[in-house]
Amino acid sequence: MSFAVTQRTREMGVRSALGAQGRQLILLVMRKSVIQLAVGLLLGLGLALLASGALEPVLYHVNPRDSAVFVAVAATLAFASLIASFLPARRVTRIDPVLALSSE
Repeated sequence: MSFAVTQRTREMGVRSALGAQGRQLILLVMRKSVIQLAVGLLLGLGLALLASGALEPVLYHVNPRDSAVFVAVAATLAFASLIASFLPARRVTRIDPVLALSSE
């Protein structure tokens, strides 16, 4: 996400110069992050459920589709993703529009 924000520095500078508030810029970046997170979690959980069936013969006295584990992993990944996205999103609010527009 940090790379994506860096690539969009000029766009964020233009938005800021045209009057976008810091909160609006953060929401713009976070919205993209949340969409990517949702797609990744859905695909990852779906594949994990499919793969858990293959692991069932080697797991003894353990349910390979334990919902608590799936929820804990999804929550941990979501938390890490949101933190990793919020930091670059917050950095967007500190972009000087003049410098962003003059850089190439």
